[in-house]
Amino acid sequence: MRFQNYLYNISLKIKYINAKSRPCYQSRLFELTFLKQYIIIGEVIYLVEQALLRFIELN
Repeated sequence: MRFQNYLYNISLKIKYINAKSRPCYQSRLFELTFLKQYIIIGEVIYLVEQALLRFIELN
């Protein structure tokens, strides 16, 4: 949960920076889709990490 909050805070900061520095809709949209992919990858890594930790604890 802490990891997701961390990623969410990063996404908010990046959205804020994009909104301030780039009014261009297209580039902002591209960066948001890129950011969504980054968050999904981060969540997958986090879940794999948790699964590995549980596996190690059991064995």
